[in-house]
Amino acid sequence: MCVSWIEIAPDGQAEEMRRRLLWAFTDAWSANVERFRPEELGDTSMTFGLAVTINARHLAAVEVRAIAGVEDREHGNLRWLEVERDGVVHRVYVYKAPPAAASVEDVSFSDSKIKEQLTSANTMQMALGLDGSAGTITGAANVVIVMFGDSVTGFERAVVGAPYLHLERVAGGVRKHIKWSWSESFGDADHGGRLPRTLTGPAPTTSDDDLPVRLRPVA
Repeated sequence: MCVSWIEIAPDGQAEEMRRRLLWAFTDAWSANVERFRPEELGDTSMTFGLAVTINARHLAAVEVRAIAGVEDREHGNLRWLEVERDGVVHRVYVYKAPPAAASVEDVSFSDSKIKEQLTSANTMQMALGLDGSAGTITGAANVVIVMFGDSVTGFERAVVGAPYLHLERVAGGVRKHIKWSWSESFGDADHGGRLPRTLTGPAPTTSDDDLPVRLRPVA
């Protein structure tokens, strides 16, 4: 079962891909901090978070397009990266942590359909992996990079891991909550030592609730 970023990134490219993604995150946050004007335009933490997430996904695709084994994918309003290594494909999603979140455990995955689907798919994939009759499964196929920061200081750090939906039997039924099969620091704004670019343009406004998440085929 994959338990770290270095096992997911294309062989020999883990650090380069990490550095480029952190550049993308830093650039996306810097641009949105610069244009964030709550008093003049009515910007809120919600509009800021949405714009940061969409911009970060776009710039991430731009930064890693030259890395073999990494493909930019889009469906409806959602964009993600597909990373292939040794014939195994992982989907890498980028999300911004809510303002009050101190860790990935504070990030909700019940506030959109796509988040619920990717965590449920990870649960099913992991269950298959524990069943010897199901073939060779290497764990959760959907990986999430969570960005932390705010509208004043910008991007601070990121954490990468694989969230899944944990079902716990309790009196009167089943309680659902999110756990992480693994998570680790992805780096911070200083990782790679490159200054952010100056970006301009209107903030996008879209949602990402219309993509069905599929399980990785059984090998």
